[in-house]
Amino acid sequence: MDLNRIKLLIQSLARAHGLTEDDLNHYNEAEDDNDWHIAWKHNQTALFNKRIERLESAIDLYEAAVAKNDKLAAKAGLIHAGIQLQSLASFFDGMTHDVKKAYGDPRFGWPQFPDDQWKVPPEYGFKE
Repeated sequence: MDLNRIKLLIQSLARAHGLTEDDLNHYNEAEDDNDWHIAWKHNQTALFNKRIERLESAIDLYEAAVAKNDKLAAKAGLIHAGIQLQSLASFFDGMTHDVKKAYGDPRFGWPQFPDDQWKVPPEYGFKE
């Protein structure tokens, strides 16, 4: 999947509702966090692939070190794998935050669902 689709749809939605680049990059001092978490200037798919490559490299290090009975290098491989997994988790946490913000932000004027039984109309071909 092209993860840039998520970034681009949120940017498009925000701009269509009058938000600016400054709004998308705004740092909220009260919450000590950015309002939006996606790295807008970066290719999200490339960032993801880079993190996956680093994770694979860490696992390769672990396996090579185990094959040579080098416990120290094997441990380093596991540590680096853990770091990359945390990086991937943060990457997706940021996207999740922004998608939730996009569907929950009152500035975007989303309607309320009529009830808990509402389903996506079949003509969209969406499968849950």
